[in-house]
Amino acid sequence: MFRKILFILLGIFLLSLSVFAKEIHYKSKVYGISVGDVVIRDNGDKIIVEGSTYRGLSWLYNYSFKFKAIGDKYYLYENENGKEKVYTNEKIYEKKAWLPILVDFIRYGKIRKNIYYPFKLKIEGNKYIIIPLKSKKVKKIEFTVNNKDRYPVEIYIDGKIDITIIREE
Repeated sequence: MFRKILFILLGIFLLSLSVFAKEIHYKSKVYGISVGDVVIRDNGDKIIVEGSTYRGLSWLYNYSFKFKAIGDKYYLYENENGKEKVYTNEKIYEKKAWLPILVDFIRYGKIRKNIYYPFKLKIEGNKYIIIPLKSKKVKKIEFTVNNKDRYPVEIYIDGKIDITIIREE
């Protein structure tokens, strides 16, 4: 009897985890060529975005990152060709500003201004265009959304290398 109750409680717990945590998958492309994957795991107050290049490309370029947003604290862990780096809060905006901007959009449904990354925002239909005012590497960041949810269907980063991150359905 105790075992049955334990299994039922365990089943309810596992079911609640899958209901409350959302996982969205993306493919990243450079100049139209698929180079890696990005995954967003949204558990409310804790959002994790992970990405990496494909293993088959490691001879050319090997990159992975893990971005954690826990409340208002941000952490970015990068591994670039074997070199590991860790960034927090404002340093993340210098390196990968699209990540905290994306998390804000997922949480609040809008692009919020911040003190670390000044930008101009244009909204054209279902496209949010972020134009950095002080970045030398990034010309613009675009989020294309649909009305169904807050997870962009496409993220475009116009920089030294143009990166397009496309949501898988």
